[in-house]
Amino acid sequence: MSQPAFLQRNGDSCSSRQTDDTILQDALRGMESGRHRTGANNKHLRYWFILNPAADKGRARSRVAWLQQSIRKWGIDTVVQLTTQPKDASRFAEDVKGNIDVVVACGGDGTLNEVVQALVHSDKILGCVPIGSANDFYKNIASPDLPTDTLSHIFKSGVEPVDVGQVTITDSSGKNFRYFINSFGLGFSGRIAQVASQLTWLKGDLIYLYALLKVTRSYKPVHMRLTLHTPDGIVSLDEKVFMVSIGNGRYEAGKFMIAPDASIRDGWLDVCVLKAISRREVPRWILKYIKGTQITESKVVYAKVKKLEIDLSVPEMLHLDGEVIENVSGKITVEVCPSSLKVLSGNIVS
Repeated sequence: MSQPAFLQRNGDSCSSRQTDDTILQDALRGMESGRHRTGANNKHLRYWFILNPAADKGRARSRVAWLQQSIRKWGIDTVVQLTTQPKDASRFAEDVKGNIDVVVACGGDGTLNEVVQALVHSDKILGCVPIGSANDFYKNIASPDLPTDTLSHIFKSGVEPVDVGQVTITDSSGKNFRYFINSFGLGFSGRIAQVASQLTWLKGDLIYLYALLKVTRSYKPVHMRLTLHTPDGIVSLDEKVFMVSIGNGRYEAGKFMIAPDASIRDGWLDVCVLKAISRREVPRWILKYIKGTQITESKVVYAKVKKLEIDLSVPEMLHLDGEVIENVSGKITVEVCPSSLKVLSGNIVS
């Protein structure tokens, strides 16, 4: 594991000359010896914060001091650990989960996605401090009016189980699987995520607008074979498809309601398949996806599923919670893992 750029407990930086294991064990011992807390309802829980400074195109780095100060106000003895490269958040969560009750992901949906890989199917709890570009998953667990600047949604929140999606990709190299907590996108939305991930000079909605315009100029629908396992039986498609969206949550890329009927607690995934459309039709469809009205159109297949199988003969872009997997082909199997992850719900417990 690479040396983290920053590991801090109660405001004291750890020496960069220490080994990762030494830093980790020292921090955990310090937390165990000082577990008394003031003000927090979840007094028996041990917290570990993982912050991605690259979130929101690098703007999350400016939130480090705020996070330290906010934690200190609660009298919490904990650690803030900064990532330095992709997959750090997943590795850090894996390293500490044997000694920690709650891992708090501080960043966007991509940071959450990394931490989920380590916590799903465990008894550990996921917390979320939404400081990314879109923060789509957080919309599913808390009211838009809930303040996050005081961290009350972390230290006074209830805990509840939520569903997670599991993706298995089978190709010539074998089987690989990953989880997603909010959304899956293949085709047009996968390409948008790939372009958006490379933009550092825009922020917020402008990132996705620029990526959308760029991808629209050259994208063509892709032939796919899909098998949907719905409550009413098997639904099969064998044709050109513009994009496949799967929602555990309802929103993607900030404003796009890819799955209006989705719930992270219902034991199903919501699949939205947009069949082949022309480039000149894209603006009209974008408006429908913003409003969530696309699901009533004849060009769309929308269904709740336990499993979706996709056969793809040509390489295509896939994203999971905005994290891009490039040049995916072969067989893609998506399944729901009901109530497989514990999260701080955002509902304040008095």
